[in-house]
Amino acid sequence: MTSPPPSDALDVLELMRAAAIARSAGDMSSVYALDAVHEFPFTRPGVPARAEGRDAIMNFITAFWSTSPLRYERYRTIAIHGTADPDTIVVEQEVEGTSSTTGSFVLPNILVLKTRHGQIAHLRDYANLLAVEEATGSPSPRSGDEVPDRREGEVRAVAEDGVARTGQVSQAGRSRRQPAG
Repeated sequence: MTSPPPSDALDVLELMRAAAIARSAGDMSSVYALDAVHEFPFTRPGVPARAEGRDAIMNFITAFWSTSPLRYERYRTIAIHGTADPDTIVVEQEVEGTSSTTGSFVLPNILVLKTRHGQIAHLRDYANLLAVEEATGSPSPRSGDEVPDRREGEVRAVAEDGVARTGQVSQAGRSRRQPAG
């Protein structure tokens, strides 16, 4: 017997958190819409900034789970803010857990979560990359890094434009960041 789909963004948030703690690819996949977008607006060059589509998002998430020393154990909600769009919430939160390399950690972040029909349509994940690097004991992946893809014979690569893609990564269309000035 399956559960009915979540009815609002708060339900989707709780399902996403439970899937992350359990590292359940099946449960996590079910909270993302087929055409979902997951973005990391605060990133540095060479770190994936956007994954488009459920498959790309799940490849990114499962690669992180398989290579990361971080185990999420609980989420602490600091605040949840409604927006003019009833399907969108802004979440201030911390995830607590244990790193096999550095011990206990707390990762603060802010999510802007937009749902459609009980699934994530668009997620902007304002993760604190410095806190992630401190918790893992290593820097985040850079351009050209490759991790195995779940699909046989392919790799997921971090392109120079910061987008995680499966298969070959084109050098065309790369973005260059200009220093503020």
